[in-house]
Amino acid sequence: MKKYIALSAFNQSLIFISVLIILYSCSQNERQQNKTAEHQDSLPLPRVTIIANLPDSSSPRETFLSEAPHPLVVTIPTKPGKSYIAGSSGGYETIQLLPPPKHYFTDVITQLPITPDAQAAGFFTTFDTENGLALDAILCCMEDKKGNLWFGTAGGGVSKFNGKYFLNYTTVQGLAYNTVNVIYEDKSGNLWFATSGGGVSKYDGRYFVNFSEAQGLASNLVSSVLEDNKGNIWFGTSDGVSKYDGKYFKNFTTVQGLVDNSVWSIIEDKKGNLWFGTNGGVSEYDGKSFKNYTPADGLPAKAVLCLVQDKSGIFWFGTRGGGVSKFDGKSIVNYTTEDGLA
Repeated sequence: MKKYIALSAFNQSLIFISVLIILYSCSQNERQQNKTAEHQDSLPLPRVTIIANLPDSSSPRETFLSEAPHPLVVTIPTKPGKSYIAGSSGGYETIQLLPPPKHYFTDVITQLPITPDAQAAGFFTTFDTENGLALDAILCCMEDKKGNLWFGTAGGGVSKFNGKYFLNYTTVQGLAYNTVNVIYEDKSGNLWFATSGGGVSKYDGRYFVNFSEAQGLASNLVSSVLEDNKGNIWFGTSDGVSKYDGKYFKNFTTVQGLVDNSVWSIIEDKKGNLWFGTNGGVSEYDGKSFKNYTPADGLPAKAVLCLVQDKSGIFWFGTRGGGVSKFDGKSIVNYTTEDGLA
């Protein structure tokens, strides 16, 4: 009987010790999990594009560059250099960096200047690929502050003309995409090339910095560029408007009040308001809200491809198929071929 009681007491002690061991193990495991969680919280977060707005949200989407993949920076080479991977709508390809080719108007043998072919009895002087232009199909052109002429082409990149020769830039030199819709020079002298599939390229004379959807741009198809009086760069894209302040992109779409997401043109009026010509009409933005003008308000067509405000403050809208509209802030007057428009 005494042995049974002693054995029973021993078993109870053994069970009690086992329970203590199990509880201690669970406690240690929980502590280890907490340490692991704390360690994971302390690890650097991966660089991702932060999407701030949900489909039912009216807040514009903001993407900070510090939280997005770094933009591609390509230094213009002076001789053949390394290769890099470039992406496009057709996939990815390896591109070898090459210096931009120069095309002089001189005879190879005599080294004398050659005048480009003239047409129409001297009224026009025509420059084409035989004279060094990157491509004959030109989508845009502009003159920079130094007097150089720039031509954006439909697939051949961009050509710079200084009066003596053409200097051509393509993806081989670091341009984001070879179809260039708009060329814009900001107040600092940087050139912005808006492309049809690669986003925008910023060029400072030494290298390209390329921004795309990965950095927060609304779309890689960009149709217009504008710098406002505060130094913000605005991009009109096929999927809304992007505002870039040097640190982050903020995107505006129909969710925030834009009349249509396909934006063709942007201007800033004398009051500092922004105007966007879109596929659905015109949107006026005062920094807080949008006011929209459509055919219901007197526009002759939905698609507005270009905008301008004249010296007297009158707005002029160029439409697709509907002619030109004059807007004085109160009423819209339309002009078509019946009024003498070409």
